[in-house]
Amino acid sequence: MIPYVRLAKHTWKTNKKTDQIVQFSGAAFVTKNNLKNTLSYKKIKGLKWLNEDLKREEISIKEESASVSLLIDKLKVKKKVVVTGRDVRFQISVEVDAILWELMHPKKLKDVQNAAEETMRNEIKQTFLEGIKTNTDVYRLSEEVYRNHLKTWQAVEKNGKVPLTEESLQSISVKIKLIHGGEQRKRPTLHSQQSR
Repeated sequence: MIPYVRLAKHTWKTNKKTDQIVQFSGAAFVTKNNLKNTLSYKKIKGLKWLNEDLKREEISIKEESASVSLLIDKLKVKKKVVVTGRDVRFQISVEVDAILWELMHPKKLKDVQNAAEETMRNEIKQTFLEGIKTNTDVYRLSEEVYRNHLKTWQAVEKNGKVPLTEESLQSISVKIKLIHGGEQRKRPTLHSQQSR
């Protein structure tokens, strides 16, 4: 996978100058001999949640008139291969720490956590499904089989990879630990889980 970037339409202004902003725009997927395809950022949002080199990333949750933003860091990813005979499936688990960045209206901490976890799960799944549509192993799951279950890989591989279907992704687990919100950007404070 080779990421590609573009200059954003908006700029970052300071007292002294105006800077162009470089944005991640999508990714090209290549094989040994050719370009397989490209996918826009919109279609591969889940890819960042499996990138353990991720330093910081914002996730926004929009609910009717409310808006919540979290700053994600300390990403821990596990990709587990489940082999039953010749059937190969995968379990993905992601654990992250998150800082509350912006909260427009008072909201229970547990509700914020659940909504963020659901958003991440959906993005991971949708990215996987986009890969299935284009016969692209976006999460490099075949490599997990090759490295840890070589005999299985040799038995099931076709054209150098494990065939993937929608059912190949058995489960996605996302756990977010909310650390703190600083001053929560001067926004309304969180309610504890017990408050009403």
